[in-house]
Parts: sequence; structure tokens; C-alpha cells
Amino acid sequence: MGLKEQDKNRLTDSALLDIIALSADAMAIYTSEEMIIEFANDAMLAFWGKGREIIGLPLYEGVLELQGQPFKQMLREVLMTGITNAGVITADTKIDGVLQTHYYEYEYRAIKDADGLTYAILHRAANVTERELRKIKLLAKEAEIQALNEELTTSNEELSETNEELALINRELQTSNVDIRRLNKELQEHTANLRQMYNTLAESEGRFRELVRQAPVASFIVKGEGMIIETANDLMLKMIGKDKSIIGKPLIEALPEIKEQPFERLLAEVYRTGETFYGNELAAYLERNGSLQNGYYKFVYRPLKNPDGSSHSIVCIAFDITEQVTARKAAEQAEERLQLAVEATELGVWTVDWTTGNLTLSERSRMIHGIPPGMKISLEDSFDMIDPKFREQVKDNISLAIAEKKSFRVEHLLHPMDGSPSRWLRSTGKATYDDAGKPILMTGAILDISEEKRNEQRKNDFISMVSHELKTPLTSMNGFLQVLQRNAKRNEDESSVSLSSKAIRQVDRMMTLINGFLNVSRLENNQIYIERKCFDMAELIRESQEDSLLHMSNHQFVFAPMESMMVNADRDKIGQVLNNLISNAAKYSPQGSTIHVACQIEDAHAVVSVRDEGKGISAGDLSRIFDR
Repeated sequence: MGLKEQDKNRLTDSALLDIIALSADAMAIYTSEEMIIEFANDAMLAFWGKGREIIGLPLYEGVLELQGQPFKQMLREVLMTGITNAGVITADTKIDGVLQTHYYEYEYRAIKDADGLTYAILHRAANVTERELRKIKLLAKEAEIQALNEELTTSNEELSETNEELALINRELQTSNVDIRRLNKELQEHTANLRQMYNTLAESEGRFRELVRQAPVASFIVKGEGMIIETANDLMLKMIGKDKSIIGKPLIEALPEIKEQPFERLLAEVYRTGETFYGNELAAYLERNGSLQNGYYKFVYRPLKNPDGSSHSIVCIAFDITEQVTARKAAEQAEERLQLAVEATELGVWTVDWTTGNLTLSERSRMIHGIPPGMKISLEDSFDMIDPKFREQVKDNISLAIAEKKSFRVEHLLHPMDGSPSRWLRSTGKATYDDAGKPILMTGAILDISEEKRNEQRKNDFISMVSHELKTPLTSMNGFLQVLQRNAKRNEDESSVSLSSKAIRQVDRMMTLINGFLNVSRLENNQIYIERKCFDMAELIRESQEDSLLHMSNHQFVFAPMESMMVNADRDKIGQVLNNLISNAAKYSPQGSTIHVACQIEDAHAVVSVRDEGKGISAGDLSRIFDR
């Protein structure tokens, strides 16, 4: 192939810029202290919301909305120091005519000449607003969970206080029960007296009403089927929000708000059957201070009977337990809200009793760790499932969190107990302490981030592969230019020597630009696109032969003759593989040795072989020949 034909196959600087212009990332190049926009691809112009008329203008004239923002000073520092500036920043840009604030991942990379002086800046930007907003939402969710944990802790403390109050009330109730038993005894004595002294009934009933009025618990008596309120003590009047004017009235008239409530029905049932009724935590709406108020009550309806066993009155004793029930229900609701929040975030929750080392796991936590239902494990058992590379790091984080009374956050690899695939976890937790400052409990959460880690690995693999593939054509171009330079020197063509030297420098600069771009690019697709087409394998091998003879003069190459052979595959990628095999053969075999390249048809497939005189690949590595 002649030099003119080689020139046709060579990429120009303009063509390389055109290739970069197709990048999905926003890229631009600035020069001078005025930051003249020398180049901007379509992604960057769309990023600014501008057209190509701004090319050649200073940055702050072409993109006026950037004025007042810190980018100009940042760019000048890169130009003066030659130090790359990269990170995430918020910026106001006009998109579709609307000024909007977004999060951007940026890099200002210095482009230097052969003397190491910065003459241009490569600007790469990527809109990461969605990612940052997700991060903010995640932090907000973590704060919400922390708030729920604190709320649950407060509710538990309040519930504990309520339980103490309830215990006190129960003791009071026991005392009251004693009084009730005493009252019952007196009632029985009174009934016996009624049998003996029927003519003094009015006097005995008066004594009984006085006894009810002086009882240490809220009580009243209703008489007959009409449920006439015969007497009520001050504690009962205060509980129901009434005064003594209700005495002598029917119960439903004195307390009209209970008409649709079960109390009148229950009293009628006790009056009819003569059986005592015990109520516990029954809700009631009573009118107090002009409004209906909800409360919870524990009460006893005990019938008072005639000598023939029929009921003539009912004595009612009640206890207001509204505060205790409300506190318990509030704690239950707080626990339910926390559970819903945990389930929504797919978090696993765990608690460690620091005095015993026992570990309590939620259902999600057990699933993540692969622990069978009902099986009990300790904190040390859970440490044994952590990959040894991270085990001490996790322990150190927990110890430091306890010592400093702070929460910890750590990522580690876990090998589940049931042998299921390993998982990457993000674990957080915080301890609670007794009055002496000694840790008693530690509560935390775990989140499976395995998919996030896999995506990160796919990204790294992709960038590594693309870096290798993009460098190959530039390396070939550099070799062609060096051959031209040597020929020009041999022919004493000073003009060609100068031009080839400049071209070599530009290739080096382009290599630097591509390296910088690849080092900061982010993976958006985890699959490699294969562009299949029919091509002549013999022609592709002839091109590899020409490249090899030009660049690898320290070896003897023998390319076996072959006829035209049409294959259906990705021509560029097959060529890259072939060039890599030949290049590695030359790199790992003695100088002056022979490298054989052949291609033949076997079972409708083109089989290419490259054979050298090097040390070869060890038998132990052959099974991993196609691994990364």
C-alpha cells in the first residue's frame, strides 16, 4: 500500500474532535485567560442551552447566565497551576429558556504542551441532578428513620412511665376491691337487716346511699327499670362532668350522650339477669365543658336484690384509665409506623443485648443473613459471616461508635449462613446506655447494596476495556508518523520532518485528552455493542501484516497464504483482538524470533492462529484465558 493510500486511512485531528463530539458527556475546550470556547460538542451546547454561534466567544460572553458564579476563577486556577479541578457543584443554566438549578459532576483538566505548559483546558460535565436528589432523599429517609427510632425510644419511655402509673392504679384498684368486698359485706349485712327489719328500710337505704357517697372510688346507684339515678358521689360526678342536679333523673336524661353507646343496654341486662358485669377498657364519649370527650374506663355493675332475688337497684363503680390506654395505643402506633418505614426501605433491623451478646434480627435481616427461622445467634456468630477482609473494620467501627457514643456506618461483604451468594451490605447502628454510661443495647439496620456494587464493577470493567481499545489506533498512527519522520530525515526533507514532528505531538496530546476523558467517564450501559457485518478476513489479516512489518521490525513474521474468506462479525473488534495477539506475541518472545500467523476454514468457521517462540501461558492459567 502506498503512502497516499495510508493517508486516506489516517484520522485527522478534526476527525478525532468529531468523534469526541459524539460523546454523550458534555465536553468543551477553552484557551487563554479569557476562556475562549475553542470547541464544544452537542452535549455541552445542550447543557448550556446554546447554539454553535458561541464557538470562538469568551465563556462568560457566550453563556451569560454563568456570570456571578465561581467557574471563571476555578478555570483560571487550572490554567495557572496546571492542576485538574474535579467534583460536584450546583449551577444555574438556562434550559429551553428557563433558568434552572442542577447538580453537575465536572472536571477542568489542563492540556499541556511538550514543555509542560498549559495552553488549553478540557471541560467535561455530566448532569447528576437525579443521582444527587436520590442521595438527598436517601439521607432524608435515613434521618426520618432516625427520627422514628428516637420517637420509638421516647414512646417506650412514656410507656414505661404509663406502666408504672398503671401499676399504681392497679394497687389502688386492689385497695378499692378490698373496699368493694367490705362494701359487699356491708351490703349483705344490710340485706340481712332488711329481712329482719323490713319496716326500717328507708333508714337503711339512707345509710347505704351515704356509704356510696363516701366511697373512695367513683360510684353511683340507679334504681328500677327506669334507671333513676338515686345517688352519686363527688368522684363519679367529676368523672362524668356533671353536678348533683342529675340525681333523681333517668340515666338517659342525665347523660343523653350515652344513648347510642352500650351502657344503658348493659345496665338493663344486669337488672334483668341479676348477674354482675365487669367492663375493661370500654370506650365512652361523655360531654364535658360543652364538648364530647373520648375516654376509656374500667367498671363494675353489681345488682342489688330484694329478699326474693329480684333486682331493685344497681351499684356502679368506675375507674378512668384513659391516660394508660392512650399511652399504650400511641406506643403501638409508633411501632407500626416504624415497621412500615423499615419495610418501605427494605431495611433489615437488628438489636444486640450488650450484656448477653444475644442478637435479635428482623425477618428481613434473617433473610439477608440466610439464618433459618427460630435459630438464635450471637453477635460473634454474625461476625463469622463477614468476609475476613472486612471483619476487623466492622468491629473497629462498632467499638469506636460505643466509645464516642455515636452511630456507625460501614460497608462490608457478607457470606450468608445458608450458602447463598455473597452480599454487599451497608450497616448502621447506635448504642443506648444506662445511667452509668455503660452500653446496654445497640440497635441498627442493614441494607443490601449488592446490585450497586455490581454496577460499579461493570463500570470499571467497561472503562478498562475501552481505554485499551482506543489507545490501539492512536499507537498505530504514532508509528506511521514516526516512519514518515525517519523517511523525511533520510531524504533531508526538513519541511516534512517539521510537519511530522508536529503531528506526533498532536497525537500525544490527543492520547492525553482521551486518557483524561476515559479516567472520569461514567458507565451508562453495561453491554458492549457488537456491529456485525460481512467482511473479508483475508483483507483484515493483510492489514495486520502491514502494521506488524512497520512497527515490529525486531521479529520475523510469517503470514500463511490465504484466499478470500467472508465472515460475519464486528470487523473492528476482530481486528483489535488480532492486533493484541500479534503485539503480545512480539512483546513476550525473544527478539529476532519468528511469529507465525495463519487463518483457515474449519467447520464453516474462520480459525485464526498466532504462534510465537515465547514462554507461553502456564497450564494453571489456561482455564482463565477469557477472564478479565
